[in-house]
Amino acid sequence: MIPHVDVEAGIVPELPAAAQYWMPAKEEMLGEGIGYFRGVWSLYDVTREDAAAVAASEQAAVAALDVLSPNAQQFDRLARVLETHDPSTDADDEAAVALLAEQVDLTSLHLGGLEVGVAGLSFALAAIGCIPAASCRGHMGDDAWSYNPIVFAAVDRPHADWLLPRVRRAKCGFGIGAGRENVLAIQAHSIVDLMALTASILRESDGLPAPPLRWGRSRSADADHRLRAPGPR
Repeated sequence: MIPHVDVEAGIVPELPAAAQYWMPAKEEMLGEGIGYFRGVWSLYDVTREDAAAVAASEQAAVAALDVLSPNAQQFDRLARVLETHDPSTDADDEAAVALLAEQVDLTSLHLGGLEVGVAGLSFALAAIGCIPAASCRGHMGDDAWSYNPIVFAAVDRPHADWLLPRVRRAKCGFGIGAGRENVLAIQAHSIVDLMALTASILRESDGLPAPPLRWGRSRSADADHRLRAPGPR
């Protein structure tokens, strides 16, 4: 069973009025990622072939998890094992991992260090010139970072306009985080919808490319400009 989450604020298939459509300068991509998220890293210069490989690996993993999970709790537990490659010593987990291995080659599973259900979309966005900032497939519990699947990314306006009809068709929506208006959120009730969007991006951007990546102006350059600006005459 693949979890489906009812989002209290709803899934809105419209671009947020407060979105800034900001893009980072290339030198800002060194080290940790953008958007002041914790435990993230830079993801860019991704080919469509790489993104397609991650999406295919993700599809196989989700299909296996769906078969082996009678409820959302089991899906989350097995997904964590699959993502970390660190099975618990609990006998039930070991048995489940063995069943997973029968349906998907865990040794060749490639999610790029991201969670299942959002890895494919993160790589697909990077392949068309957006810059993923953070992602979460959705978790249960009071300490969950996000209850529903969500991917944050720096997206310029041409990319956002290109994505809009595809986001709508996949029953996904847009949003922005408080204090993070410079990164756009793409979210859904279920990873099934996000994976449908991933497939649409990869299928429709091949042969009809989305707008090219547009690096932004360096923040340090802006600071230098302010320092060097002539005073009033």
